[in-house]
Amino acid sequence: FESNFIWLTSSSDEGCSTPHIVKLSDEQFIVMWTRYDTKSVYDSEWDYYYDETQYTLCTATVDGSGRVVSRRTYEDMPLSDCAPICASDGSVKWYVTNYDSLKFYSINPFTAQTGTIGDLDLDGEITSADALSVLRCSVGAESFDDYQAQLADIDEDGSVTSADALEILRYSVNLAASERIGKAIS
Repeated sequence: FESNFIWLTSSSDEGCSTPHIVKLSDEQFIVMWTRYDTKSVYDSEWDYYYDETQYTLCTATVDGSGRVVSRRTYEDMPLSDCAPICASDGSVKWYVTNYDSLKFYSINPFTAQTGTIGDLDLDGEITSADALSVLRCSVGAESFDDYQAQLADIDEDGSVTSADALEILRYSVNLAASERIGKAIS
């Protein structure tokens, strides 16, 4: 048995809840967690400070190997300790209690399937790390699934090459590059 460690959050996330993993199909899962940011707020009427916490639902779709296969999404909704489920209509549902009330939430996990040409790590930014990943793939040191290959094939010649990596690198340092980079695909 071999394990693999994959980061789904950035180091700038102030705090994160325990993640939930929901099976969408035999080879596709959605990982859900809450990011919370707390700030101190001053109430001038009562002359005191209190902490205010903002909760953001974060999701990423992963394949059976744990590879991220969608862009990450961020929604202004809470996630509780109850285990979310994949409903018969394909949506992911869960509930949250607030002392005396119960509220149900639902998301369509397939709306996150839109990626950006050139953004191979699906972090929402096109950087030299994406270019390096494409270069590694072009020499066989890394492999891409069909979705990643579509994001990496900048010149649309049907293969991932060092020319694609160069275009992504040029874009990442604000040099003239292919107009396809940065466009959304599904």
